[in-house]
Amino acid sequence: MDRPMESGTLVEIHGLKARPDLNGKRARVVTFASDRDRYQITVDGGEELYLKAVNLKVTDVGSTSGGAAAAKSAAPVPATVPTPGVSGTATLLPDTEVSISGLKARPDLNGLNGVVVAYVAERERYHVVVSDTEEETYLRRANL
Repeated sequence: MDRPMESGTLVEIHGLKARPDLNGKRARVVTFASDRDRYQITVDGGEELYLKAVNLKVTDVGSTSGGAAAAKSAAPVPATVPTPGVSGTATLLPDTEVSISGLKARPDLNGLNGVVVAYVAERERYHVVVSDTEEETYLRRANL
């Protein structure tokens, strides 16, 4: 991932279909389980789960840190950051909304919107969840 959530990060769960009772609940990140491509989290109340990044939203609400540190972390984060050493490119951050275009093998996805989960270096593609269908796919930067 480009910007993994660190252990202890406070998150809010959203978008779960199999467990809608957890949507809106707060949790803390334990670690990223790369073998599952999911975050291990502990829900307030003690339940441990493994969820995709697309189902977690970083939040400061309820955080014990305050003052300038909290204000700084609450500042909006840009959707892209420059890719080091590559002129004219930018890396899309997780949770960035994107529009899909220019696909030849899957033209049915062109014009649809999605959300970036992570950049997968081994595939040289972004892991994207298509908003309308919840389909997971891997796309080149040029198609986003």
